[in-house]
Amino acid sequence: MKKRKRLVYPLARKSIFFLAILLFVHPQDLFAERGEVKKFRVKYICKVKEIPSYCRSLKVWIPYPVSGEYQHISDITIKSPLPVKVTRDPERGNNFLYLEARKPQFKDLQILMEFDVDRYKVINSINPRKIKELPEDLSSYETYLKASRYALITGDVRQTALKIVAEKKDYFDKLNALFDYVYENMVYDKSVAGCGTGDVVRSYNVRRGGCVDFHTLFMAFCYALDIPVKYIANAYLPFGEPAPDYRPMGFHCNVEILLPGYGWIPLDISHCKKGLGSRQFYFGSLDYYRIQLGEGRNINLGPIQNGDRLPEIDLKPHVEINGLPYKNIDFQALYKDAPTEVFDE
Repeated sequence: MKKRKRLVYPLARKSIFFLAILLFVHPQDLFAERGEVKKFRVKYICKVKEIPSYCRSLKVWIPYPVSGEYQHISDITIKSPLPVKVTRDPERGNNFLYLEARKPQFKDLQILMEFDVDRYKVINSINPRKIKELPEDLSSYETYLKASRYALITGDVRQTALKIVAEKKDYFDKLNALFDYVYENMVYDKSVAGCGTGDVVRSYNVRRGGCVDFHTLFMAFCYALDIPVKYIANAYLPFGEPAPDYRPMGFHCNVEILLPGYGWIPLDISHCKKGLGSRQFYFGSLDYYRIQLGEGRNINLGPIQNGDRLPEIDLKPHVEINGLPYKNIDFQALYKDAPTEVFDE
């Protein structure tokens, strides 16, 4: 007798608000293939605690991943005592789950967001003979050529960038040389003071840190050489570990480089340095243990927050009370493996 397939699903959940949200799909220029897929469920909990009685205005921004070429987000449910909406910043198109309240009458606020993810490996097979030089007119890539307080170009950084590529004949060789310099000269060490700030001067001098420090230094070299580069923020799943029950996600970043003839290709120097994959793989390809949250450093939210630009899209929510950042919050970003198929005899 043929075995009958039975699908096992997680229990349904009730919501105060169920939000049927139209997913925005970012058009991408990547010509990479989709590799294997990883399927999982995400639960994101944000709690704003002890809201003061003098609060006149409460605003909350939560990172909101969207479907793209290499990830599909579906079955989204939101549980919140207040209406929420999906917003987008006008500069880079990053999406946020956003809510606001005037003179809230409650002491604590909790928002729960859940969704399913199909995340694919990104597989690029790069043929150097097909790569062209950068166009002379880069005005359409202006957003990706701008240094900022979070990717500062100092004299030392500029001189080092020029030295790294001085004997390289073509654009592709220059990119490889920049990748190799950061890989060979940076040590992955999250215990060092200042790790995770992406301070280019600190990274250049100390040469130790985490993914943000690796990739912001690489970006500064690119800016110094007028090479368009994107900073990509991700939620990160523990590498290769099964998750039958919910467990925490972390933050991870990588970069994308413009490769004429191919489009934007991903690089992940810190994962390569950690031994999570080969240098050949992470120059153009990506694993599937991540969810892309957005792009850019030195960003504004949507709607724009008060005060300075923020360093990056963070896994943490951004909260303001009366126009000032509010830090008394708890959040959990959790995931578990998708339900599996069970065969009945």
